[in-house]
Amino acid sequence: MTVTAVRVNSTPLNLDDIPYSVTVSHGRNDITSGPQPGLAQLDLFITGQATIPVSLGDTLEIDAYSTTRFTGTVSDLVLEHMPPAQDADPMTRLTITGIGPLARLGRLYAGESGFPAEDLDVRVAAILDTTGLTYVAETDPDIALNAYDPNYDTVASLLAELCEWTGATVYDMPDGSVRFESYTRRGYDYSNAIWSDYITETWDDLLGTWANQTSAGSAAPTPVELPAGSVVWEPTWQTTANTILNDVTVTYGTADPQLTEQVTDTASIALFDRRAVELETGLANDYDATRRAQLVITSQAAERWQLGQVTVLLDELTAGQRTSVLGLREGGRVLITGLPQPNPQNTAEFVGVVEGWTDQFVDGFHTTTISLSDPRYSYAVISWADAPATATWGGVSVTKTWADIILPADLE
Repeated sequence: MTVTAVRVNSTPLNLDDIPYSVTVSHGRNDITSGPQPGLAQLDLFITGQATIPVSLGDTLEIDAYSTTRFTGTVSDLVLEHMPPAQDADPMTRLTITGIGPLARLGRLYAGESGFPAEDLDVRVAAILDTTGLTYVAETDPDIALNAYDPNYDTVASLLAELCEWTGATVYDMPDGSVRFESYTRRGYDYSNAIWSDYITETWDDLLGTWANQTSAGSAAPTPVELPAGSVVWEPTWQTTANTILNDVTVTYGTADPQLTEQVTDTASIALFDRRAVELETGLANDYDATRRAQLVITSQAAERWQLGQVTVLLDELTAGQRTSVLGLREGGRVLITGLPQPNPQNTAEFVGVVEGWTDQFVDGFHTTTISLSDPRYSYAVISWADAPATATWGGVSVTKTWADIILPADLE
């Protein structure tokens, strides 16, 4: 069994008492769904034991290939006495369900004193600091927010609001930490800014010290490749008009009523009719409001084919490939090769952004089903560093926009 350890309150359970039927999931099934806490379920045979060895609220940890796949708390227990075999004691089975720390955010409260006008990274830290949980905030560092009136609400609600305003998501990690992630940060590190980053700004336009000025790194992470032979079956392509938005209005500022910025895509409106949305936000300025609207248009105004979920047989991968797959988290990139044609991409390759994954250890097999989204939803288009050295503007089709360039081959 590739489950190499199960611990309750740091004490290892006997793997011989755990049948090969374990499920672990993290993240969400698609980018349009809300944040979901990690979930784990397994059976433990405790026939003949004097006491039940697991209680609600215990810490549950699960490792596979000696890599932590789940850390959370026990949320449900089911005890069953099963009919015995001939001349044997009744089998006693304890079904254990664990849930990730994200679930706690709906039971923890913050915002009683309100928040001052501040940047997104400061606001997220102020909210999550109240929880006592271990967290990482990978936020766009340049988004300014209005002051926020006292509003004693759940941490989950406060963070969901910030996700809607700014374009972000929240999830829990296999190590038990919580992560807030701006879509603009997916896969990119931010480093100290350089003079050339600022073209028209003056010192009066900037907040904080020079050390606070940051810019995105130029190199995206290398996608984890999933060879076609490792995919259990051919994935299904799909697209829908339900996600198309081509007229986006974003409110901002402190005026009553708020000021607005509107961005439209006339070509999309001509093709799909007007599909409008208004985002009421706590953004402080017109730059951030316009940028938020434009990013929605870039990602959702055109037809976007999705490859959806891909199931990989972990036991068939090489050790190096398996380590890379087990290291994936939400926001990471996956490259699938060897896809048959015809397909919407007109290529044998597809790059997707991870939204979630589910491990299943059943009947002697370990599979991981990875939920993917189109990179444009995460603004994860190719960067200059990824372009071939021989690429020129003249060699790129005039019908393509920068949002169309996902793979280096798209520049051809």
